[in-house]
Amino acid sequence: MTATDNNRLAAEWDCQRLLLAFYQAIDEARFKDVASFFAPDGEWHRAGAVVRGPAAVEKIYEGRSTDTRARHIITNLVTTAKDDDVASFSLCITFYTAPGGEGVPTVPGPTMVLSSHGDLVRLDGTWRIRRKQTVREFMVAA
Repeated sequence: MTATDNNRLAAEWDCQRLLLAFYQAIDEARFKDVASFFAPDGEWHRAGAVVRGPAAVEKIYEGRSTDTRARHIITNLVTTAKDDDVASFSLCITFYTAPGGEGVPTVPGPTMVLSSHGDLVRLDGTWRIRRKQTVREFMVAA
């Protein structure tokens, strides 16, 4: 394996860690941290709208209950380094939600299944989300 191969694999690994940490921050209701994963010019295409920049990402979580339990189960995660500082990604999300409180909640199944893809950029040595599109693939019948 060459140094170039090692750099590519290291970048792809770092990008996967970024994306998993992003969803973990959402699940743990650390919404300021969620916003910090975006580049200053980052865009999140979600629910029919485009959210631009970390401050706008943080704003979509204003007032959201930190008592709700949410879990994003990430699968089919593929990251591809385009060069030293640019990468793309795609992944699948199985989303579960339940009211907070004591004990372990019982849920009938996932709330929805989504897909996400986009571009990542390395700024000052740290990977950030430049563009992220999230699409609902399946909704669970009530």
